[in-house]
Amino acid sequence: METLVIGIDGGDKRIIESLELPNLHKLLNDLKGFKVTSDLWSRGWAEILNGQPGMESGAFYEKPKLDGTYGFTQSFGSKEHENINNVKPLWKLINDCGKSCGFMNVPSTNPAPEVNGFFVSGAGGGLLSGSDEVPKGACYPESVSMELAQIKYIFDTRFKQSGIRNKEVFFNRLTKMIERRTEAFIHLNKKYDVDFGFIAYMGTCRINYLAMSEIEELIKNHGIPQNDFQQRIVKLYKDFDKSLGILINNIKADKVMIVSDHSQSPYLHRVNVNSFLQEIGLQHKKKIDSVNKSLFTQIKKAIPADFKNKIKRGMNIPTKSSIIDYSKDYAFGSNYVSGIYINDNERFGGPVHGQEEIDRMVNDIVEKFNNNNNAKKHMLVARPYRREHRTARYNKTLPDIWIDHPDSVFFVGRGKFVEANENYGPIKSLKDIKGDMNTGIKGRYPLLYVDKKITEEFKDIKETDLTLAYKFIEKIIK
Repeated sequence: METLVIGIDGGDKRIIESLELPNLHKLLNDLKGFKVTSDLWSRGWAEILNGQPGMESGAFYEKPKLDGTYGFTQSFGSKEHENINNVKPLWKLINDCGKSCGFMNVPSTNPAPEVNGFFVSGAGGGLLSGSDEVPKGACYPESVSMELAQIKYIFDTRFKQSGIRNKEVFFNRLTKMIERRTEAFIHLNKKYDVDFGFIAYMGTCRINYLAMSEIEELIKNHGIPQNDFQQRIVKLYKDFDKSLGILINNIKADKVMIVSDHSQSPYLHRVNVNSFLQEIGLQHKKKIDSVNKSLFTQIKKAIPADFKNKIKRGMNIPTKSSIIDYSKDYAFGSNYVSGIYINDNERFGGPVHGQEEIDRMVNDIVEKFNNNNNAKKHMLVARPYRREHRTARYNKTLPDIWIDHPDSVFFVGRGKFVEANENYGPIKSLKDIKGDMNTGIKGRYPLLYVDKKITEEFKDIKETDLTLAYKFIEKIIK
């Protein structure tokens, strides 16, 4: 193989340096690292795959559908990559250069595109899988899915969807997912003998999200575990490192790159800008019938979790907050978006008309937000984001106001303006955890390590985000 790209979802330099991971440490020492940052809204994997920031590709973790509703969607896949003007996604770029490629498990690539080589899509971008089976359409050629079944390939493991609440069972499944992914990639490369390979690992990231509170303690104690849960985390990372060694020894690549889509951060606070907007009179607090709400909650609890997951996987259901009165409210925020949207008539059919009124409202919100004592206390700073990027292809998708914030903050659509994450602390039992994002969230410093021979040819590097990875790969294959 000429080039091997190893992706580590949520790969974090602080975590890696604190643990004994000889194979990974050797790889990183042999490569040159670049300090790049993520805005934590654009999809990192997409930036690597198409070389464009989210505002030019539309690859955001959650974005307004702009279809006449107030719905938001996480959908982004291989077709969206291929529809970006004058840009070739990596697989097409590589094939058009006369080289073959093999992709495995890189998120936001469903359905699997037709390539010279092989392709196994990854979860993410709206695609979830609660079972071991590879979803229909996620493999090219289709026969690859049968080969993966023989290897007992695990497509993905999400804590909430898996239903696993036994610690040992969950950790063992993550290790098996890592090991079988390695085995599958080696097997397919032997069969197709590709020039370029890209494999992405998710196993360690799943624990980063669940138990970053325990990982922070590991970092403080130089990787020495202080309890049973931390011991299990260390073992998972060592299992991953062992698989990396097997991968490198079997895939004799001339050049190697290591990338991640983001780093990891402790999840300390959540922010709900809707609460702030209510405080300054731009949102009316919507009354919800308590009787109907209670009845809905009871019905929801009565539906089996696996049935709800099947429904979600079969339908692209946009998120939409029920606490906002979209016919009257002048601005709103959404889960996963670090900003505020003006409820303008052009995009949403809302009560705000014309650019002059939008600009006046943006200026007023920014001023009030930045003078808010709670915002100051938590280092939240608002700026007129959409106005700063008037020429962006996806300007209409951007929030009018962006809020710069510490990595430890996550934006939600409900609750108080700023409140502590009550889940942060020691992990006593998986039975107590309600969701995948428990004590960890995305951090802004992804990994980007590149073969030193390649970087010597780049004298004037301007990119400071993950689009730089695409530029390096483009240089390698041409």
